Amino acid sequence: MKNPSDAASCNAKELWRTKLKERFSEMTVASSLFGIPGTNVITGCEDGMARIYQVAKEGLDPKPKLELETKSGPIQCLAVHDVTRFYKNDLIVGDSYGVLTMFCNKLILSRQSLTTDKDCIHCVTVVQDNDNIPVVVCCSNSGVITAVRPNKILWRLDLKNANLPVENRRIASFAVKVLSLIGFYMTDVCSNRRLYLLAADDARRIHVISKGIVVRSIATPVNITAMCQGRIISVQRLEPYIPGEESPEGEQVALGGGNGAVFILDKFEIPKGEGLRKVWINCFLKAMQHDLWLKSNLQLPNHKFDLQTI
Repeated sequence: MKNPSDAASCNAKELWRTKLKERFSEMTVASSLFGIPGTNVITGCEDGMARIYQVAKEGLDPKPKLELETKSGPIQCLAVHDVTRFYKNDLIVGDSYGVLTMFCNKLILSRQSLTTDKDCIHCVTVVQDNDNIPVVVCCSNSGVITAVRPNKILWRLDLKNANLPVENRRIASFAVKVLSLIGFYMTDVCSNRRLYLLAADDARRIHVISKGIVVRSIATPVNITAMCQGRIISVQRLEPYIPGEESPEGEQVALGGGNGAVFILDKFEIPKGEGLRKVWINCFLKAMQHDLWLKSNLQLPNHKFDLQTI
């Protein structure tokens, strides 16, 4: 492994630093959300408010350009996506009361209570299903994954009670917590790209989910806390490498472990010899996933991130 000081892709430069007045527990980045020009920083605050800030040339303006009230509890997760297709983007918010709120054009489009009062929504993502229709997927602290559209529940999966292989089951008295959740597109044997969900839990497993059904569970060396799909590493570096059996371009997943290690998921397997220990990988993968290139307080290089340069 090369020395990190010699790798251009490891360099980071602080562009600005701002202290905000309101305490927040979640943050994401978007562009021109609800008509606010430029790069926006959205914070999910403890008072149940979502606040949108604007990034100027000199840094982040500490005064929010827009404040949206969820009329619910402390915000635990955020996502920005064009769910309704009425405007450019919508804001999806999950909170500690188990309520999922969707904002469209600055107004509440829907509020869905998806869990009990003691079970918060702590993770949310948006995927395009196989019919190219946006679907919001969220998970609760007890391991319940729910797929919804505005005012409609599509399916619900409780990982604790899911029909998993015996070796992947957990003692029934223990709840399962999802640590990371992403949509994953893979080409099937008929050359059609199909959508799956990857849910990494706190029992060192990644569950492959299709339409609310666990189709496969993959054991991982450590708990996975962040994931990102793309062409992460050259297939020649995977062990074993079999010429002619490479996965299609962009169908690898980088897995960020809680111990700082990176693993590569290729064709639903984690090949040997690909662990790369970098303590900053968790934040870096989240930056990649939220498209923070050159937009946040990290100035990342213009070229593609490739683990071969590390």
